[in-house]
Amino acid sequence: MHDLITSIAHPFLPVAKNIEYKNRIFNAISDAQFTECFDAAYQAGIAIEINPAHYFGAKCTPEQIANDGYMRVLSIAKKCGCKFSLGSDAHSLEQLDAIELIPVILEKLDLTDRDFIDLVK
Repeated sequence: MHDLITSIAHPFLPVAKNIEYKNRIFNAISDAQFTECFDAAYQAGIAIEINPAHYFGAKCTPEQIANDGYMRVLSIAKKCGCKFSLGSDAHSLEQLDAIELIPVILEKLDLTDRDFIDLVK
């Protein structure tokens, strides 16, 4: 069945919740639990989507992003060897502004083109 799955869309990001709410969720999940999930994704060859939707309207600085719970989640996925995909999850033109945060996220995670699934190359 996993042969049909390419990437997990916005993992652990509940819809329509603010950053503080999402960070409470991230903080309730241990590194070991995230590792178990991302090890399974890696073993199945399933990528993890990087999605700036988490930051819609938040006006975060690069420093705030670097210290955010979502970055912890993505860094664990990277440590597990997961490949990544990109998504905007934008539902309006104004939400496309969050795409400008992708370079900050990529830099903080130290991702290169080798870290992405072939689908996005």
